[in-house]
Amino acid sequence: MEIKVRKAFFQDRESIGRLLCKLDNDVDWSRLFRSYWNLNSDWIGYVAEVGDRPVGFLGLIFSQRIIGGVEQKFCNTTSWIVEEEFSGAGLALIGALLKLRGYQIVVLSASEVVFEILSTLGFKRFETALRVIPWLPSKASRVGGGFFEVIRGADRLIDDLSAEDRSICLDHIETTCEHFLLSDGESKCYIVGSRIFKYRIPLLRIHYISNTEFFASRLRLCRDKLCVSSSAIALLVDERFFNGAKVDYSARWNLPWQRLSRGGVIDPVALDNLYSEYPILGI
Repeated sequence: MEIKVRKAFFQDRESIGRLLCKLDNDVDWSRLFRSYWNLNSDWIGYVAEVGDRPVGFLGLIFSQRIIGGVEQKFCNTTSWIVEEEFSGAGLALIGALLKLRGYQIVVLSASEVVFEILSTLGFKRFETALRVIPWLPSKASRVGGGFFEVIRGADRLIDDLSAEDRSICLDHIETTCEHFLLSDGESKCYIVGSRIFKYRIPLLRIHYISNTEFFASRLRLCRDKLCVSSSAIALLVDERFFNGAKVDYSARWNLPWQRLSRGGVIDPVALDNLYSEYPILGI
């Protein structure tokens, strides 16, 4: 049977949604079929079909950002699924993806098999591990450090953000993200994350840190404020966010998937997890 690949649109929500539920029935897939910052009207990826039946899907999330004063276009992949009896649809979907021009393509959750395929096609790995930073409350962390505060909530902190961070905040108000502004009275750090559960344990996955030097040098205080404010028992932070700095009070967790990128000239440290499946799906 012939497999055809075409663009997927918002109106394909019902048919593709049934396919995505086979991937994970607990995820609210309807979130992928809404407009957040889509640059390409109402198309959201590629669907592989046999006749009128969807047998594969590769979701795409488009965004446009100013990084280092330069405008960059991004395409984050999400929710790649192919029915087992139509495995050829996987390569057909990748072929469609590779025809995209003018985008930095980012893959945040590639399996080992997908990693091997994409590596041969020019994709480069830019992350292998997370830092798990558990909350270990102590009297010293509660009273030490002088003035240090956290403001939580986009509506409360947005006026204190830079123009670039204000744009990020506005773009993510309708996602699963939570917004925090940490301050010691002299310097500030804007944090965007999502509260998630792993094995029923509440965690705060960090998607973006505006001031990594501030965060790393005041890690214990940042951890305490963020965990208490979000009712989480640990932070999950991509290791590259620390740019090689030593991370005390943490454990290294090798990712079971790979983070890959192709196209553009973005420094991997500048590749955060915003404008991706993480803030949209809350995973």
